[in-house]
Amino acid sequence: MRRAVRVPTLSAILLAGGIASVAGCGSSDSTSPAAQFPGTYSLRTLNGQSPPFVSQDTAGTAALTSDVYTFNGDGTFTEQYSGTFTPTGGTLTPESY
Repeated sequence: MRRAVRVPTLSAILLAGGIASVAGCGSSDSTSPAAQFPGTYSLRTLNGQSPPFVSQDTAGTAALTSDVYTFNGDGTFTEQYSGTFTPTGGTLTPESY
């Protein structure tokens, strides 16, 4: 019998970090915070550590090497990140978005 194992991708692991970084920016208008501080922001530290940010569990090791947000004056934003995921006992897989 084969057992399905759910392996988190780097995207899933980083989603929480992305949400936390946007939420941590602060704004009195929660519907369009980007309109209040347009520009490009690069993640430089996380918990006092510089990149790469590494997270490891039984599924494998994820490393975030860069994460950049661009907030536009119209309230929209984009995110670009890159990193790697290595499943336990597996091969390193580069990922970017």
